[in-house]
Amino acid sequence: MTRYIKILIIFVLILLANPIYSQNINNLDNLQASVKEFSKNMAMSLPFNSTIGLNWSDAYIGQLVGIPPGLGVGATVGATTVNLNPINKLLSQFYYELPDSQLGFPLPGYTIEARIGGFIIPFDIGVKFGYLNMDSLASFDVALDYMLIGGDIRFSVINSKIAPVNLSVGLGYNHLRGGITTTVPMGTEDGFSFYVPGDGSYILSMDDPELGVLWKTDVLEAKAQVSFPLVVITPYVGLGVSYAWSTVGYRVNSSVNVSGTGGKTLDDLIETLNQYGLSNIRADKGFNSMVNVSDWNTRVFGGISLNLLIFRFDFTAMYNVRDSNYGATIGLRIQL
Repeated sequence: MTRYIKILIIFVLILLANPIYSQNINNLDNLQASVKEFSKNMAMSLPFNSTIGLNWSDAYIGQLVGIPPGLGVGATVGATTVNLNPINKLLSQFYYELPDSQLGFPLPGYTIEARIGGFIIPFDIGVKFGYLNMDSLASFDVALDYMLIGGDIRFSVINSKIAPVNLSVGLGYNHLRGGITTTVPMGTEDGFSFYVPGDGSYILSMDDPELGVLWKTDVLEAKAQVSFPLVVITPYVGLGVSYAWSTVGYRVNSSVNVSGTGGKTLDDLIETLNQYGLSNIRADKGFNSMVNVSDWNTRVFGGISLNLLIFRFDFTAMYNVRDSNYGATIGLRIQL
């Protein structure tokens, strides 16, 4: 499983290792407009990515006190895609772009997960957790941060004791946090222009900054799933409708300076820069800009599992209805 996680990460880093560089002075208004577009896009993609894991083929795993008891433990790894254009609009403000791809940008994820059946009432409960914090990998100047925590409870509406089908409805919660940080090719001759009313034009400049694209989201999802438990395979399909509270943006780690016609210092212009959407501004540390977005999302998912004794090999495909992105995962678990 670790091997597949590394393959996904290396693929992401290869994309990030191909900057397109040009010297220029960008506009601070354009930078913040690109942040808002990027945030709106990620507000649809992040809840989708947070649903990696716990998409088990069995819509209901049975009672914990049954024979055999309803319980299982395993791991899932996969990725969902993100629209590339809003990402490149933001990165291009820092003279950094990803190569064009019709497939979108792959956002990887993984979880260690467990599920136990209920008692008396036909329900089951699942939990999942994934974490990665990598300062660098091989020769790539990229740091990755990833954490996913989630859980769900599903109630059986129809189970295989009544008919050759399982149907469940449930409610789940996911918390996803992540980020990608890399050094961007900006020097003191590059920067962002902005206008101070009554005081003229200024340029905000940095020296070899580290750019971190950051995100976090909290997702509440209602879902339904139907599965068809056969002897060796279990096909399944499901639908999820969610509401998410997301925070998306960027952080710049660098020394920061301003120059302009009015002769004001960075400290003099903190309030003005705050109005442009920049926050936590320090001359020796840099600044950040985060946008809060809340929205609905809908996904469909389905696949098939191969059942060999107590082992389940899951293959799941997912589709994000809101932005037409997609995802795929593979999982291995032991299930009684």
